[in-house]
Amino acid sequence: MTTIGTILNMFFWLTISLVNIFGVLAFVAFFYGLAIFLLNREDKTANEKGKNIMVWGLIALFVLISIFGIIAFLQNTFGTYYGPETPEILVPQV
Repeated sequence: MTTIGTILNMFFWLTISLVNIFGVLAFVAFFYGLAIFLLNREDKTANEKGKNIMVWGLIALFVLISIFGIIAFLQNTFGTYYGPETPEILVPQV
């Protein structure tokens, strides 16, 4: 039987997976813009293009980190948890 918590966990898992993918893309975009900026110091248009790519990469990273915070807040609010189950550690008795 599917419960609301299970549906929320699936939604959070999907959202976090997408945020991770877009986070990697934003990180790569930032360093791509940095490379354009550093390699084209003489060309003002390419220099501006590199700056713009870096700025948009940083904005995307900020938004994605904010989404992680919102998801953590919602998980605490609804009492759901994304991730593997906490392993139960069995201590042998003497």
